[in-house]
Amino acid sequence: MRLLLILVLLQLPISSYAVESTGEVNPERATASEMLRLPELCQIRFEYGPRGKEFSKWKKILGPEYIHIHHYCKGLVQLMRLNKQKRHWKGDLNSAKKNFNYVISRVQNPKFVLLPDLYYRMAIIATEENNSPEAASFANKSIQAKKNYLNPYLLLADTYLKLGNREQAKQILLQAQKYHPNSKRLSSKLKQL
Repeated sequence: MRLLLILVLLQLPISSYAVESTGEVNPERATASEMLRLPELCQIRFEYGPRGKEFSKWKKILGPEYIHIHHYCKGLVQLMRLNKQKRHWKGDLNSAKKNFNYVISRVQNPKFVLLPDLYYRMAIIATEENNSPEAASFANKSIQAKKNYLNPYLLLADTYLKLGNREQAKQILLQAQKYHPNSKRLSSKLKQL
């Protein structure tokens, strides 16, 4: 009987991670529009799984940590949903945090290509939680992991402004300008100061 059940289950089609939106967002699936906003590696990972030949190039790029990448992708989906359904805000935020922490805690390679972005996403979550010291800490970790990643500089400057430290915000933006001299976002922020 057990063998028959296994054989039946193996014959069922493997469903994609994406589903059409029917109003209420299923926390276990990404909507079609969310899938389009995800990075290519997440789209491929959700569509074909970690053993799909389409995912093989990402296995090489990510190294052994590729096995945990679905947690990173799920965290991105949960961050996308923060403003969609207010009643699920705290749950989505906590789920995103758990998924990103899951990957961070399993990273063996200190040069893991997604580590700067993982720290940046944790800084976003800390900002959403109104935890400025933690947001600054994660933004700094992101900057240390990749000096030319603009987003954590901008978030860190906003964090310093929120704390009333205008001069420190300006210094961090000037530091970012070394790597991004033509950034319009950066120029706009500096003009505001």
